[in-house]
Amino acid sequence: MLTRVFLGSLLLTACSFHVGPLGTSTQGEHGTAQFAYDACLFGCKIDSAMMVGTSEIIRVTAIAIPPVEVRSSDDGAFSVSAATRHCCTANAGACHDLPANEACAVDETTSSLSISVVANGAGNAELVLDAGQKAGVFDSIALDVAEPASLAVSCGTGVGDVSLASTSSCSLGWTARAANGDVLMASTGVTMTTSDPKVADFRATILSANESSITALQGMLGSTLDAHSAGETTIQANAGGASSKLAVHVTP
Repeated sequence: MLTRVFLGSLLLTACSFHVGPLGTSTQGEHGTAQFAYDACLFGCKIDSAMMVGTSEIIRVTAIAIPPVEVRSSDDGAFSVSAATRHCCTANAGACHDLPANEACAVDETTSSLSISVVANGAGNAELVLDAGQKAGVFDSIALDVAEPASLAVSCGTGVGDVSLASTSSCSLGWTARAANGDVLMASTGVTMTTSDPKVADFRATILSANESSITALQGMLGSTLDAHSAGETTIQANAGGASSKLAVHVTP
């Protein structure tokens, strides 16, 4: 039976597929910083492997974070695409971002680092925060990357095939699992194609133009499926060797 999805359905957060409580983090291997996946509203522990092909943000917090060079110990597993420092004055009255290897002004403190990583291939590597030759490694954490073995796609809050009224929309989401059944962290890295874009097509982000094929983003302000006219279409989703289909029925 088709699941009815109405306009205005809540966006799926990335933690909808992440096992574990909201607002949690993982202590670094040197014990000086906390690391969390930023895809969840309040952060998720680093206890799930990333799906090959996804891009994720790792948030780092500590009492004080010196200027650091951020690197991966093996770019074949994941690479670092950006690393920024969040500097704030007292009581967070004014905040701005700097590269992670630069220090905040003397009247500012670092509230956190934001590190963008790209999952390149199955494996394991260290995310290293290097404070320089004298200070050495400030902290580090191991990140796992795995190929997806299965992919389950959803649109809106329902599970399975969907029915939409024309001119309505639903937010796209998915759950990717490794061969052992573990849920993978996968905010992006899934391509989606609609068989009939006249019936329904995609917006990759809230401000983007509609397309018949996208690399989707799930989570708050993520990708949506927009219904246009009555009919049937099929959404084909692919991530690595995993794939899934979602039947969409649009009513007048």
